[in-house]
Amino acid sequence: MFARLTMIAVLLGLVPIVGCSGNSEGRVAVSGKVTLDGQPLEQGVVRFNPVGGGLVGEGEINGGSYSLGTSNGPTPGPKEVSIVSLVDTGKTQPDEFDPMKKVPLLEQIIPPRYNQATELKIDVGTSGGTFDFDLKKDAK
Repeated sequence: MFARLTMIAVLLGLVPIVGCSGNSEGRVAVSGKVTLDGQPLEQGVVRFNPVGGGLVGEGEINGGSYSLGTSNGPTPGPKEVSIVSLVDTGKTQPDEFDPMKKVPLLEQIIPPRYNQATELKIDVGTSGGTFDFDLKKDAK
């Protein structure tokens, strides 16, 4: 499980902000539900990226829900939201650090329009809020 979350963090570019995780100054609580084609997203990561300044908020999605408190929530203001979910394909690949070792081959099941080229934009208020995301695999 740790390896899967590490891979998700790398895909989202979360590694550079690890040192900020304990800072709660100005952060607000946000929560919500995430569905993919009408079904709860079993696992993943949601990230609230600031537009024009502020702190990133991120957290895990479990059973179609997420909840970020004031320790890992975003700061108020406009955000671009990224959502990723990697699933095990049942195949293996060589570990990039130890080619003799095999690791699970993971596949991104969320379309790029919800992560790398996100179309999800919200405005987080000073009291946080609830933000639900209904994602679709096929084009709009």
